[in-house]
Amino acid sequence: MSGATTSIGCNNTLLRSDSEGLEVVGIGLNNIIAVAMTDAVLVADISRAQDVQKAVDALKAKNATQASAFLKDHRPWG
Repeated sequence: MSGATTSIGCNNTLLRSDSEGLEVVGIGLNNIIAVAMTDAVLVADISRAQDVQKAVDALKAKNATQASAFLKDHRPWG
């Protein structure tokens, strides 16, 4: 779990919130990835994590900005 998340009875599940003020809550999930950003949410079975590129390609095909632009630059060095 990362960010503002709550897990209740979840197994082998990744919950992540990168959006301030957005709580991701999982109840009874098994083998799930749920990632919430400020402009998009991804929910997938862990066994399909390698298919994220297919999702990006589908977003690019419909000219969605989420496929190519990031609202926040991650710069851990400062």
